Amino acid sequence: MRRWWWRCLVCSGTALCLSGCQSYCARHTVEHRVKNLSRTHLDVSREENVTPPGAAATSGIQRVSYQPERTESEPRRTLEIPREIPGSGAAPLRLPAFDPNEPEDQRRDNIERLFEPLPAVPERLLPSATPAIPSLSLADLQQTAVEYSPILRRTAAEAEIARGVVIQAGLSPNPTVGYESDAVRTLATKGYQGILLSQTFITGGKLTLAQNAAAMDYQNACLALQAARIDVATQVRDAFYDTLVAHEKVRLTRALAKFTDDIYRAQIKLASGGQAAPFEPLQLRVLAMQARNSVVQAEADQEAGWRRLAAAIGQPRMVAVPLTGDVEETLPSLNFDAAQEHLLTNHTQLRAIYNDVVQARIQSELECVKPRRPDITVYGAVQKDYTGTPFNTTYNLQISVPLPIWDRNQGNILKAHADIVRGENDREATANSLIQQLADAAGRYESSRTQAANYRASLLPDQVRTYRGIYQRYQEDRDAVKFGDIIVAQQTLATLITSYVDLLNQQWQATVDLTRLLQLDDLAEIGVFAEKAANGLAPPAPVPPSLP
Repeated sequence: MRRWWWRCLVCSGTALCLSGCQSYCARHTVEHRVKNLSRTHLDVSREENVTPPGAAATSGIQRVSYQPERTESEPRRTLEIPREIPGSGAAPLRLPAFDPNEPEDQRRDNIERLFEPLPAVPERLLPSATPAIPSLSLADLQQTAVEYSPILRRTAAEAEIARGVVIQAGLSPNPTVGYESDAVRTLATKGYQGILLSQTFITGGKLTLAQNAAAMDYQNACLALQAARIDVATQVRDAFYDTLVAHEKVRLTRALAKFTDDIYRAQIKLASGGQAAPFEPLQLRVLAMQARNSVVQAEADQEAGWRRLAAAIGQPRMVAVPLTGDVEETLPSLNFDAAQEHLLTNHTQLRAIYNDVVQARIQSELECVKPRRPDITVYGAVQKDYTGTPFNTTYNLQISVPLPIWDRNQGNILKAHADIVRGENDREATANSLIQQLADAAGRYESSRTQAANYRASLLPDQVRTYRGIYQRYQEDRDAVKFGDIIVAQQTLATLITSYVDLLNQQWQATVDLTRLLQLDDLAEIGVFAEKAANGLAPPAPVPPSLP
């Protein structure tokens, strides 16, 4: 088989003749080619009329020298796609044979039908706010979580348990009243019959020490309730911003999908006009379907985020409602030293460990007092003497204290001293761990918020301008810009959008982590905290809960 090459009169570009007279130039429209072809149609069956390369053109289209692509013995080389690869069985795209009598519009339509239409872009978005369905803010959702969270109700009950223990620890033991018989059947009489009374007196202020020690457990229970509120708020914030970021991702990926659709349809028109290769729209179709997959993933993330949010506020069956929030909000910088000072002063874990140390010292004092100031037990009985006349009323009296001979409370004293040492070291270790977490969260916060701002201000606008310029230059000069450049620009834009959404997610995740570590009631307090920190001030420490 011989292949003929033709030279275009206008641009001197060469084109391969595939079907006798279907020669075309990639830089000119079919209309121009048909006009030239109708004016000058050369007989390709006579080899002796072939014009050598470089000869002057004498008509609209002239033939140039041909060379056989291969010898008869040389096999044709084709690209074989392994059958294991999905899609390897797809039929190749073949353009319809050129018919010079076919109207241009009809040929364009026939070519465009070869390319499958794209499916509709999914549009599952959060509902818009209406008078009947008002939007919910983060503060609204946190308040709902406080009202319905079973975790907070359970922790509040535990605090009430600790309060009861404090009250009980300060109460003196009750007296014992009973009936007592002595010397019964002495001289065949009823002996002594009467009532008894017994009372233990706690000495050395041990009741006060015991109540103060129990009060530390109540303080820690109140701190646990405060920490539980922060944990519940953190769950709400985390799910809230996951949902908002997913919603933003849905919006951006849908816009990118529709933009890719436009480029795909435009490339089909170029291919139908002979200005682009048939495979070029297929490559854009691949990118368009990838954009749709991104939309599907974003919508799934959005739905999962809302379900997590509904469960976090204690309303798992709640239908999706509009949310009020701006994921592209510019966040302030953080003064790490001031944040660290605030953390070490106010964090509930450190305050609870401090209470444990105080409790251990009180318990140590109590255990030391016990053997030195033993409790006194007083026993008395009033009885009637039935053993003989004059049958008087008698009484018995006993006063006893334990003698600390073998048991001097050595083990409990040793344990209390060890509790003090353990608590002091535990506080230091916990402080180091919290500082490490703060350093990680602060680093992610500063990095992600700065990068997100750079994406908004420079990266995305510059890539949009670059893409626009590449595509415009591609339409004007195919030699300067290739189709592959458009694909690279398209993929770069999609990658930048994905990276930007990921940075938004990282930014708000770091913000939520910071508010959890600093135990702030509202994310807006980060701005206030940063402003105070810049002035060398720190937010005031919370007041410890009062004793009952």
